[in-house]
Amino acid sequence: MGFTRRQLGCLAGVMPLLGLMPAQARQNATLGGLAFGSYWRLSGAGSADAHRLRAHMETVIAVVDRAMSPYRPESDIMRFNASDSTRWFAVSPGTAAVVAAALSTARRCGGAFDPTVGPLVGQYGFGPMGGQRMGDYRQLSVRDGAIRKRDAGVSVDLCGIAKGYALDRAVQALDGAGLDHYLLEMGGEVFARGRHGAARPWQVAIEDPRPDATDLVHLVALDGQAIATSGNKRNGYDVAGQRFGHIVDPIASTCAATALLSVSVMAPQAIVADALATGIMAMGPERGAAFAAGEGIDALLLMADGPRLKTLTTGQFASRIVT
Repeated sequence: MGFTRRQLGCLAGVMPLLGLMPAQARQNATLGGLAFGSYWRLSGAGSADAHRLRAHMETVIAVVDRAMSPYRPESDIMRFNASDSTRWFAVSPGTAAVVAAALSTARRCGGAFDPTVGPLVGQYGFGPMGGQRMGDYRQLSVRDGAIRKRDAGVSVDLCGIAKGYALDRAVQALDGAGLDHYLLEMGGEVFARGRHGAARPWQVAIEDPRPDATDLVHLVALDGQAIATSGNKRNGYDVAGQRFGHIVDPIASTCAATALLSVSVMAPQAIVADALATGIMAMGPERGAAFAAGEGIDALLLMADGPRLKTLTTGQFASRIVT
């Protein structure tokens, strides 16, 4: 079984990203299949060799799943987590690249995104990671083909970033196959290149993140960018009137929900959008908004404002909103 956030409940945005529905994909989907317990869907392949494109997609998904699944005892991260060694541990180049990206994002977010958060997420009932405590991203090091932990008890959880990496790898494969105009959705995260057949940009719909809402908030145009969303709409529970969501704030060591209901981030690379959406969501409304604005991140933050929904955009996100 794959490392699906949908099944783990530790996701950075898979369930909310089901609300990032390509507006045209349902009519024009030409290829699709399973990916990490969820799905992938490619629109706009036209007359391209479907068998070849499907093989590209399945190869990417299989490689990432074998390396980074927390359900596979033989995966790189599970072997690393089971090891009590603090020496350099050999992993695939892809795993090393994702850990490096995770550490870069952790530093950028001041620890609001942390790939060692798995045990804490598990303690709240989301995700498979065991252990009594989380570590600290600063206890991890990475170099070409290897990762290392300073504390033998530290574990790595790549749920907040690995799917973005897989989407980027799939995009590289599609570009290499000569596709110029397509939209690819993988478990809800989306990348689009070129234009829709109607000679207009591909469009993606962002849903209202409030628990009982069914409306869409915006349509967003995409071309040469990925979009990822993080939120707690579907993965959470209530205790004594307090909502607990699957997005954990590593700094406060809590997953209590805040007024920040969802965060959507656009970036040229899905791995960046995926991790930043998680980190900003974990920060909450004030810190998250200030960070996204200060960093010039193309983001949409949707917040509860009494019975209303408050919208905040940063960077160039507003220029991509169609309606």
